[in-house]
Amino acid sequence: MKYLVIALLVFVLLVLVGCRRQVRYHVTLVSEQPWSVGDAKFCSFDGKWMELHCFPPTALSTPKHNYLVSADFERPVHFDSQQWAGGSTYPYGIICRLDSLEDATCRENK
Repeated sequence: MKYLVIALLVFVLLVLVGCRRQVRYHVTLVSEQPWSVGDAKFCSFDGKWMELHCFPPTALSTPKHNYLVSADFERPVHFDSQQWAGGSTYPYGIICRLDSLEDATCRENK
């Protein structure tokens, strides 16, 4: 009986450690072109305005398309002192896939 309790406790701890919760941010995805569901783009993350900028720096002056979505990340995003993440050079260090017109899945590459 004692070994059964210990085995059950170890199992529960392994399950809890193995369960990683995603982090959800309510953001605006900004793109220089219409974004089709299922497509992925490189992005940088402006944490101050909660915008993911998913266009190359050469497209700063072109008209933009905005998508208000809930973006799921595997873990919390690491912002710099100016509240930016994903780096300043293209391709940026965050990749986002538009899952629907309301949801996106993103990953920060380290």
